[in-house]
Amino acid sequence: MAVHRVVDEVVNASSGSKKKLNQEIGGELRELTRAVVKKHTFAPEKGYKFHLAQPSRMLSRSVIQWNKSTVRKLRRKTNGSAPWTVRLKRHMPLEVFLCFKTASLTEETGGVLTKNTKNIGEIQFHNEESFKRFLLGLSNKYAKCIKEDDMMFK
Repeated sequence: MAVHRVVDEVVNASSGSKKKLNQEIGGELRELTRAVVKKHTFAPEKGYKFHLAQPSRMLSRSVIQWNKSTVRKLRRKTNGSAPWTVRLKRHMPLEVFLCFKTASLTEETGGVLTKNTKNIGEIQFHNEESFKRFLLGLSNKYAKCIKEDDMMFK
């Protein structure tokens, strides 16, 4: 493919730290182009596996559902041992979770990875305001979906 030849030329022409970066970009570009070719050349029952999903867009739509669930849980009376603790459990594609995990474990978001096993990843947030800003940013990244006043209100 011509795209792969161009990637090889760019990688070969670069040097030092640029070469490493260009190799990483080229590797991902090759992987994506192969997936597109497989999606359109394989039979439909096999080709669907190579759909180029955009996990950040899926995450953005998921956050809207999480907000609805959280608001429902906040309507209950508080518990003396764990006031206003809301626990969300979701099954989601690995790519979407990795996108969420990467975004939530930044210093400004304040997420803490408390459990990380093969099948379970648990992230806790202790600062409500930074968590609200984080979710608001994710939900409104591509389109204005949730107003600030509607985010996790009691």
